[in-house]
Amino acid sequence: MAGPTEPKAPGIPTALLARINHLQLLLKHLPESLPLDVPDSASMYQFYLDDNDIKEEGLWYAINRRLEICFERFRCKPIELKERGQRLTGLIQIIKRVAKEAPQSRQLLQDIWIEKLIVAAKESGAKVPTKRKVSNSDDKGDSQMRLPTTKKSKSKDRLAFIIISDDESTGSEVQGVTELNNDEGKVLPSGPLAKKLDNRPQPVQPTNTSLLVASGQPKQLCQANLFAFGAKKISKEEAQVQDAKLKEEWRQRVQEVQKREAREKVAREERKQMLNRIRQQRHRERKKLSKERRAGRVAKDVILNGQSNMGAEAQNLAELSRPDGNAWKKKRNGKNGGTVQPRHQRTNYFHPFLWAAIARVAPRLAWSATFIARTLQREQPKLYGRLRKGTVQHWISKTGKGWSKKTLKNVERRHALAGSGQKGVLTPYPEIVEVSGLTYGRIGLKL
Repeated sequence: MAGPTEPKAPGIPTALLARINHLQLLLKHLPESLPLDVPDSASMYQFYLDDNDIKEEGLWYAINRRLEICFERFRCKPIELKERGQRLTGLIQIIKRVAKEAPQSRQLLQDIWIEKLIVAAKESGAKVPTKRKVSNSDDKGDSQMRLPTTKKSKSKDRLAFIIISDDESTGSEVQGVTELNNDEGKVLPSGPLAKKLDNRPQPVQPTNTSLLVASGQPKQLCQANLFAFGAKKISKEEAQVQDAKLKEEWRQRVQEVQKREAREKVAREERKQMLNRIRQQRHRERKKLSKERRAGRVAKDVILNGQSNMGAEAQNLAELSRPDGNAWKKKRNGKNGGTVQPRHQRTNYFHPFLWAAIARVAPRLAWSATFIARTLQREQPKLYGRLRKGTVQHWISKTGKGWSKKTLKNVERRHALAGSGQKGVLTPYPEIVEVSGLTYGRIGLKL
């Protein structure tokens, strides 16, 4: 058993379809003075419906925008046909599609486009050829071939009227039938003789006798027009005012569309610039990070080159640069001997064997902390691999042309003074600080 069939979409109304067909006929018979099938590069007539416009705004917006572009309606000028040919077939196709699929827009489509296109086609010189009539002349002198014609019926059209008698004494309702001969106008006998003459079924008398003319034929009816439904005629001035109003509305709508497209274009450009800026920033960050990593790997290879083959003495450079500290550290056992001290982590560069190379390189490099550190790391990475320019900067005097006084004293001692880590303990006792300062000042020390 076949399934239920889907209901068909309603078709185009007959009146509207007739106007569309009339427009199609006019477009087919445009004058030959108009160019035929202009090349695509030089033609403005590209009749199609944009899928994006249909999806966002609907069929009416899509066809309205397309026809405004093709016929240049944004210039507020009447429609002017500039070519003829196969492209106008696409115009009829999209009009029929909108008329069928958008019933709510049919009236607008007809008023705004179909009727005006018909007027434009007529003004361009389009003329629909008239059909030839077949001649039924009986002239014997006519030498042309005549088409066979149907013979007229010899029967006469008659109207029968049944006369109802008002006389109750006769005892019969039907007194007689009177017939009118349409051709001769003779009155036939009435009564029983009339029934014998004609036994055909008699037509019923029409209720509205005003439809009968003198010959007995019904009056021919006229098709109703818009004036029968309340439409009113307007003057030429009123028509011009309405046309100007419609042009103004269309002009404003075109301006709104152009403004909206301009805003969308600006928004797209701003978004494109923002995305390009973000993409460029990310690229620079990745490039910078890659460069830093590459520089770090190179520096690590330079500094730590060969450290995997270093001996035990080179690995314990911090311990070897502080020989005096090993003696007392060994006595610390964590019990009565005191807390066990960890191994030295920082190298004592004031040791004579380490300071000799530093003192030799510094004057040659114009006391530049950066170049001093790099040169020592490159020449002797095992000994100076952990030396940084910040450390060297603390050794140089403020003038930048020699070692500071504090550095020279540390070189004489072969190490820097170790801090107690208890700075600020005597701050609550200013008297003790003052006395201690005087005492240390005498021997050349600062508190």
